[in-house]
Parts: sequence; structure tokens; C-alpha cells
Amino acid sequence: SHVSRNQHVAFARSSAMLCVAVYRGRSLQGFWMRRKESPTSALRVLLTPGANPGSVPVVLDLARALLRKGHHPVVYGIFGGVDADALRAATVPVLDDLSALNFAPDVIHGHDHLDTMIAALHFAGTPVVVSCRDWDARPPVFPTVARWIAIDAVCAERLATSAGVEAAHIRTVHDGVDIARFAPRAALPATPRRARVFGDH
Repeated sequence: SHVSRNQHVAFARSSAMLCVAVYRGRSLQGFWMRRKESPTSALRVLLTPGANPGSVPVVLDLARALLRKGHHPVVYGIFGGVDADALRAATVPVLDDLSALNFAPDVIHGHDHLDTMIAALHFAGTPVVVSCRDWDARPPVFPTVARWIAIDAVCAERLATSAGVEAAHIRTVHDGVDIARFAPRAALPATPRRARVFGDH
């Protein structure tokens, strides 16, 4: 169905803004108190996209959006190629060794089990936010994970029914749309003008 430009703007803004709201949410306040410090207005966010090919472009867009909003994203993971080059071109650091990072992040936002747990163990005490992107995902359940983000109702149900996560700790944040790259199309005509058929016979 046709989506208006205003709705696209809302989607694009809400994804990054809601993630920041989760980072600053009440469920993370205990971590700030135990660390005897509060996050500054500019958050240092460690992102772990993992090996899922669907999460890498999402993390790339999220990192760019966080950077535009004045935060300091850093991406950790074993990946490279055009995605890593695009992040570095946007002045987002990309690391494959956490010991190279000379500060502790304010929050870890994980999109992958293994890399998220490596980061959580390396930066013990740093609050972790985990995104669940598909029904078959195995999101980490760990004492420093303060909030789980589901990208849709199906993933929220998966977290609540199969992963042992309390519903109160789940927040649904839909993926945003970068309207600078994807312009809304015009409404479809009432009668199709062309058709394309695919087949193997």
C-alpha cells in the first residue's frame, strides 16, 4: 500500500530516536547508579551487527543516524567489504578487536548472540540492549542485558514465549526508512499499465 512521505519521515526518525530512548530508559538506570555516573547527552554506543546479512545494513543505517544526532557509535564485528568501508567513510569506527577501544561504551546494542556476548563479557557492567530480528534468533539472556528490542510482534512473541524474557523488558522498535535514499513513490494507478511474468517453463 502507498505510504505518505510524513509516515516515512516518522519511521526514519522513530527507529534511531526510540533506540536512544531505550538506551536512556528506566531499566538501565540501575547500571548508571552502580557505575556512579550518568550518561552524558552524547552516548557512546557499541554496535555488534553479527553475521546476519540482514542486520549489517540496519546497523549501518543506525550508526549513521546516531552520528547525525550527536552520539558516538562504534561498530564491532568480524566483517568487512563494502559495509565496513561505508561505515568508515561515514566516520564510524569499525573494530575487530575490543582491546583497541580506549574507552568503555555507555551501552552495547547487540544484533548477534556471539559478538554481543563477547562485548558484554569484555565490558562487564556496561548495560546491554539486544535486538531480535527473526523468529529463529537466539538472543542472549545475561545479567547485564537490560532490554530486548523486537522489530515486530512476531519477534516480541518469540522473546516472551521461547527465550525466557519478561514481557515488561521487551520493546518493539520497527526498522526505519532512510528517506534520503528511498523516496516515497506515487500512488499506484487504479488499472495496471504493465505486467511482468516469471516462470521456469
